[in-house]
Amino acid sequence: HRLPVEVIRKTVVACKKQKLRTIVCAQSLSKIKKVASFKPDYIAYEPSSLIGSDKSVTSAKPNVIVKAVDLVKASKTKLLVGAGVHSSEDVGQALLLGVSGVLIGHALPKAKDPKKFLKELLI
Repeated sequence: HRLPVEVIRKTVVACKKQKLRTIVCAQSLSKIKKVASFKPDYIAYEPSSLIGSDKSVTSAKPNVIVKAVDLVKASKTKLLVGAGVHSSEDVGQALLLGVSGVLIGHALPKAKDPKKFLKELLI
């Protein structure tokens, strides 16, 4: 569930004090911009409309991914993308757009052979 921005900030600060790595999910560029100022280790961009779909964020919103990469460049935060990532092509396209990696959700548990699925994602 979505948390208020101030709760996210406090959580990132508390995690840093405990030397824990943080991944914060964000569904919009405005949220990415706010969250990047807290300097989490990772921000995962996942457009709500694509979560659980068969359409990959890399093909549906490539321009937004490039903008998101630009928003986190100034911080040490790495950007991940998720939503509809099902193939090595999706992973490769994400990397070409400048992200550090992908976030896999429903595709893995729904796969007939999860181990084979993960191997096929490797590029």
